[in-house]
Amino acid sequence: MEWFALLLLLLSTVMLRGDGDPNDYFFEILEPKDLSYSFQIRMARFSAKPAGHSFRLQLVLATPPKLCNLSSEYPSPSPSGVWLIERGDCSFVHKVKNAERLGAAIVLISDIEAGDGNFIDMMGTDSADKTKIPAFYLPGTDGRHLRTHLLYGKDAVWIKIPLNLSFVPLHMVRKPPWDPW
Repeated sequence: MEWFALLLLLLSTVMLRGDGDPNDYFFEILEPKDLSYSFQIRMARFSAKPAGHSFRLQLVLATPPKLCNLSSEYPSPSPSGVWLIERGDCSFVHKVKNAERLGAAIVLISDIEAGDGNFIDMMGTDSADKTKIPAFYLPGTDGRHLRTHLLYGKDAVWIKIPLNLSFVPLHMVRKPPWDPW
C-alpha cells in the first residue's frame, strides 16, 4: 500500500508540472482574496531566469496594452511591478525589451483576444534577443480574467512569483475555477 501512495504523489507532481517542460513556473495571487489562485506560466526562451526566491510584486496592465510602440502620450505603469502585456502586433522580444526599458521587473504576455488555455513557447531569433528580465507566457483564459479585474476591479493585485510547487500534490493547489484540470 505504501508504494501506491508514493505512486499517487509522484503522478500528482508530474501532472502539476503540465507536460513536464522545464520552463514551466507558477505564481499565486496574494490579494485580492477572491482571486487568490495559483497560475501556471511558461518562461520565454530568450528571457532571464527568475531569481531563486519569490517576490511579492504588484500586477499591472501595460500601457499601451500590446507595448509595441512607446509614446509619451502613454504613461508607463508602475515600475518594478509585473506587467501584463497583450499578445500581437510585434514580437515577444520587442514587447519585453520595451517593458525592460520602462522599468518592469517581470513580464507576463497573454493572448487575451483568443482567450484559450494553450501555452506558447516564446522564442527569439538570435542571441541578441536575450532580455535582462524574466518573461513568461500566461494562457489567454487566465490573462483575460486578470485583465478584466485590473480594468474594472477596485483592488490592486499582488502576486508571489515565482512559486515553487514541485513537491505539492495536485489536489493541494488552488487553481482558478475556469482552468481545466
